[in-house]
Amino acid sequence: MPPATSSDTKSLASSRLAGTLFQPPHFPGGLLLLGGIAASYLPRSDGHGTIRIGADYLGGILNTLFLILGAIALLVPAYQSQGKAGLGKEFLRVAALMLAETIFVHLLKVITGLWLKILSRPSGGWQGFPSGHTSAALVMSYLLTCRYPRLAIVWYAFAGLIAWSRVESGAHFPYQVVGGAIVGIFTLFLLERRFPSTISPQKLSE
Repeated sequence: MPPATSSDTKSLASSRLAGTLFQPPHFPGGLLLLGGIAASYLPRSDGHGTIRIGADYLGGILNTLFLILGAIALLVPAYQSQGKAGLGKEFLRVAALMLAETIFVHLLKVITGLWLKILSRPSGGWQGFPSGHTSAALVMSYLLTCRYPRLAIVWYAFAGLIAWSRVESGAHFPYQVVGGAIVGIFTLFLLERRFPSTISPQKLSE
């Protein structure tokens, strides 16, 4: 594998320095995520109309595809550019952040739902707080934006739609998707720099 050039090193360093939801390229897309969360506070649609069906798909199969295809979109370039070593490092990054997010979410669900018996789902189920779908979508959006910054708006908009869908479908209350977003942000601030990406962000010319 050829040694990294100074431009590659500088690009990676810049990516890590800017790797926060409050700086470009994350911040503009993050506004759409906040928009989706804000939309979850709007009145829900009635019955089983088109909006409700769309929300069910977003929070179900489309969310699963987003996470799976997102991971593939991160791992394939790592393998192509750096072989098995790059694939292993990028897999560790993706797996560590997604697993940590999942652990934090379920730990809070157990504490609030089983132990304290509060913050239940609209249906009364105990796994209400926080929204794991929202947390996972936020973390994946962040990872995808680090690699494909020009599509940041797409990634975060989809995460915002997933957050909205969890309330529209009746799976969560709005404050629970807010909690999911906070868990996702907490995970990134706590662990992202411990597992830096080994691949450079895609350039506009690519």
